[in-house]
Amino acid sequence: MLRIFVFLVFLIHQAWAIGLSEVIQRALEKNPELSALRQELRSADLSLSAEKQLFLPEFFFTYTYTYNFEKQTFNIPIFSGLRVESAKRSYQTFQAGLRYTVFDGFARNFSVALASSNLKSKEFLLKEKVESLKLDVISAYLDVLSAKGVVSAIEKQRSAVLLQVQTAEAFYQKGLVAITDVLQAKVRLAEVERDLRKAQGDYRVALANLSRLSGIPEEKLLNLEEPKAEVDVKPLEFYLQRAKERNILKAQRQAIEAFRAQRGIAKSQFFPKLFVEGVYTYSDQNPNIKPKGVFGIVGGVVLSFQGIRPYYQELSFGALELKAQKEYEDLLDKVQLEVKRTYEELLVAQDNLKVAQSALAFAEKFFELSKEQYANQIISQRELLEAEASLTKARVDSVIAYYQFLKQYYRLLVVSGLGVEP
Repeated sequence: MLRIFVFLVFLIHQAWAIGLSEVIQRALEKNPELSALRQELRSADLSLSAEKQLFLPEFFFTYTYTYNFEKQTFNIPIFSGLRVESAKRSYQTFQAGLRYTVFDGFARNFSVALASSNLKSKEFLLKEKVESLKLDVISAYLDVLSAKGVVSAIEKQRSAVLLQVQTAEAFYQKGLVAITDVLQAKVRLAEVERDLRKAQGDYRVALANLSRLSGIPEEKLLNLEEPKAEVDVKPLEFYLQRAKERNILKAQRQAIEAFRAQRGIAKSQFFPKLFVEGVYTYSDQNPNIKPKGVFGIVGGVVLSFQGIRPYYQELSFGALELKAQKEYEDLLDKVQLEVKRTYEELLVAQDNLKVAQSALAFAEKFFELSKEQYANQIISQRELLEAEASLTKARVDSVIAYYQFLKQYYRLLVVSGLGVEP
């Protein structure tokens, strides 16, 4: 029965636990900056759809109503003195038709390319922000687990010191130790309780930060699952190569393409525009002309530009394209430098973890040995308390080193463009 009860308690505990994936998903849903970027992306998508409409025929309709203060007439030379009305005093005219631009110097193609580059740039920036937010949430999540682990280590220390106080009091009652051993143990207990209060405060702050990022109430974050991270550190060159495809670099490349498209739009103004249209024209201006309305097909060419303004526009966008190219090269250097720095920090964190785990194993054995020696009055209580302090420090260092190693690993995945999928 006891085993069944323990198993049920374990299942309930697991059901209440919140995993890293769920916390990240909640954060992505509530983040206002992501919501704003999604609206920018939707706007860019609609702009692209609008530019594609330029390849469709243009519908036009015009209507005019004219009133003249005098009636117009003209003479017929054959019939001397015969005057014929050429236009009514008031009349109306309207046209309706479809006009299709056959050639416009590729302006439409460049306009679509510009809108497409803007859309892709927004997509890449949104993905970059998503990965950045994921990393913030993961760091906050691991900070909570780390702080909780530190609290647990100090609570174990408190239990050990409290037991030592009781042991010292018992030995004092038997006359085996002086009163100073009891006082020394109580002072140590007060120091540990002070450290515990600080660790609990750090834990509450970490909870508040994770709650702020995820929108999940703090009380629901008290039971977090351990992340199932499979750490596989590859050579540095692997991460440097993958970093070239990081979303922020892709967005910058699209900025270069956008300026290139704007150059094309400017140059297209020097080309003639060829068009063809089918039009229906109606006018009752002349009462003697029939029919009033006629269908027709019109073809034409238009060429217009002011001075050499398009030439200077093309030069201006060319300068901006070169600027964007230089910014890309600088950004690439910064990204690769960030990858190298994060990689080295990961290796240091890995070494720190190995050292901390070795120190913990040694401190545990040393403390067990010290307890036996103190029980047999081989060592003093001061030496026992020092061994206990060393064990606690080793436990805290091991906890911090472990979660710091995970944080650096996740950071390396993000800065190298691999992304995180916890």
